[in-house]
Amino acid sequence: MTAPSHSGSIYFNYKGTHSIVLMAIADASYKFLYIDVGSNGRISDGGVFRKTSFNKGLVNEKLNLPPPEPLTGRTVSVPYVLVADDAFAMTPNILKPFSVRNMNAIQRIFNYRLSRARRVIENAFGILSARFRVLRTPIKVDPPKAIKITTACCVLHNYLMCRNNSIYFNPNLVDHYTQDGTLVLGEWRSERASDSLINLQPHRSYIAPNCSTVRDEFSQYFVEEGEVPFQYKHI
Repeated sequence: MTAPSHSGSIYFNYKGTHSIVLMAIADASYKFLYIDVGSNGRISDGGVFRKTSFNKGLVNEKLNLPPPEPLTGRTVSVPYVLVADDAFAMTPNILKPFSVRNMNAIQRIFNYRLSRARRVIENAFGILSARFRVLRTPIKVDPPKAIKITTACCVLHNYLMCRNNSIYFNPNLVDHYTQDGTLVLGEWRSERASDSLINLQPHRSYIAPNCSTVRDEFSQYFVEEGEVPFQYKHI
């Protein structure tokens, strides 16, 4: 957004512009399950997520998540998880990729599979900004109004995505894969809709106790019971 009057550096982000943050969680249908709008652009990495009501509910076990259970064909119980990128700290319910340095083959496969899952939220943001062009350029209103505009866009986005069998949804709009795992980019990318969106800064490498065990179990699953044949040509 344009710099609010007398705001100093409060909304000044690491990209050198002024912004508020939209933090969102999406389901497999590209709909937003949860949004948090309004953190100032100075807040980086997982700080945005840590202050949300969702994170508080997650930490206090108030979200009514299903209990841990084994992945298909395996015996070790693992919790239900959110997939995230390096902007977030890894916790028992949040999976993030392995560091790109000194990875073995199993870890590279895990990162590939995780990146496929993360494309859902990436596409949700892309569709959002492709439909609501107000998000393409700095919004020339004060922060409270910018929050209302962004929230309204997310609500309308969910309404349109719910009608995905109608004229409102083009299946080619989103990224999709062929049977051999080849990525076909969604049409929203052709207009470079993501240019106006700023990624969160990478978080310092923090892994809560026992989280590595959960990630390792998913890693083994992806090369054993959950293996797909095309994954090896993408690492």
